[in-house]
Amino acid sequence: MRGLLQAIARLPQVHGSLSVRPIAGTANELCLVRTDTGIRMPVAVVSGDEAPGYAQVLSNAPVMLDLLAAVLVRWGKAVEDDTEIDGGDAVEWLSLFTTEVRDVLRGIVGQQPPGTPR
Repeated sequence: MRGLLQAIARLPQVHGSLSVRPIAGTANELCLVRTDTGIRMPVAVVSGDEAPGYAQVLSNAPVMLDLLAAVLVRWGKAVEDDTEIDGGDAVEWLSLFTTEVRDVLRGIVGQQPPGTPR
C-alpha cells in the first residue's frame, strides 16, 4: 500500500497519456505506462490480488486530481477566507460538478457508479 501511495503522490508530476499494461510473465502485476512519448515509459508497477483496482486508480488519478483542483479553484479562497457563499451559486455549480464526476466515474468503472440515479 505504501508503494501505491508513493506512486499516486508522484502522479501530478506525470503529464501525458497513461495506460495500464500487464507485465509479461507475471500473474498479478500491472504496469502504469506513459504512452505519448513514442516509447512506453513505465511510471508505476502494482502487484498482488488488488493490482487491477490499483491500476485503475493510478491510471485515472490525473483526471481525479483535475476534478479536485476544480473545487479548489472555484471555492478554495472563499472557504479559506470564511467568505459567505451564495447557496444558489453553490447548488448550481455542484449540480454541474456532480454530472462531470459521474461521467468520469462511469468511464473508470465502465458502469453506473454506485449511489447515482439511473
